[in-house]
Amino acid sequence: MEAILVYVWFFLLYGVLFLFVLLDGADLGIGILALGVRREERRSAMMATIGPLWYANETWLVIAGAILFGAFPAAYGLLLSSLYIPAMLLIFGLMLRAVSIEFRPHSERKGLWGTLFAAGSLVAVLGQGFILGGLLSGLKVQGGSFAGGPWDWINPVGALVAATIVAGYATLGAAYMVRRSEGEFQAFNRGLARASAVAAVALFVSAVVLLPAAQTPFSTVWFKPPQVIAVPVCLAATLAGFILLLWSTAKAKSVPVYPWAVLAFVGAAAAVVAGIFPYFIPFAVTAAEAAAAGPTLLFMLAGAAVILPIIAVYSLYVRGVFRGKVHGDISGEGY
Repeated sequence: MEAILVYVWFFLLYGVLFLFVLLDGADLGIGILALGVRREERRSAMMATIGPLWYANETWLVIAGAILFGAFPAAYGLLLSSLYIPAMLLIFGLMLRAVSIEFRPHSERKGLWGTLFAAGSLVAVLGQGFILGGLLSGLKVQGGSFAGGPWDWINPVGALVAATIVAGYATLGAAYMVRRSEGEFQAFNRGLARASAVAAVALFVSAVVLLPAAQTPFSTVWFKPPQVIAVPVCLAATLAGFILLLWSTAKAKSVPVYPWAVLAFVGAAAAVVAGIFPYFIPFAVTAAEAAAAGPTLLFMLAGAAVILPIIAVYSLYVRGVFRGKVHGDISGEGY
């Protein structure tokens, strides 16, 4: 029973993290793209596609942090010990973005707050990228404790993974704006999605090649069952999503773009989980070794059965209320 609870929480944690990546990733991607926009009217239109949805989207990160702390306390300690700096970058970036979104509508210096919004988004995404890159490049764990240094996360694998995450989020953000816009603004967003997807594919393929080539733990694990079957399938789904996204951006405006970005992210997330399972800290600490005691997991599951549906319904309701289209001629007032 306890073993089942461990893996229920393992997949529940990754599911919640994926919801944060998918939902708030679009918001962060829009912020990254806003760095290259000089016209405040255009930047206002981009921020209008986010609206108040970011409140609900960031809730999933809070839930993921609570699950990690309660269900996998050993992994929580290891991750903060080894990846404290990129984790702080993530939090600082999210704080800067939130402050910028709130201050910008009431300030006469909208350009400054718009730039800070974009910078905060980039910092938050880089924090996520280096956290994932640090995990995939291998953490030094001895006796259940972190044995490395505070800057181990800065390495070629981590840098390439971070760059891939930045390009991927930019692609997701552009695809989401295509979904939320129309007219000339939608055509502009299709171009952004196409350019971002090309960069994301190039970086993604480079990262997949570098992981085993750089003598990371994946050098041997990926070539053994079940990873030798599961990982290629997930990677193929990711590439298929990007290819279909590129195809859809070249078609008429009636052809959807966002679903293919979602497919690419689903494939990439599945590849990560399939590539490290059953480990929590690849490839040093398994999910069972990092998990809390059985009674704790069972108690938390009862609470999650109540809280998670409420959050899901709230998120769906907010997205339903603010599902309208955005025009590209929005003025600098408000979002």
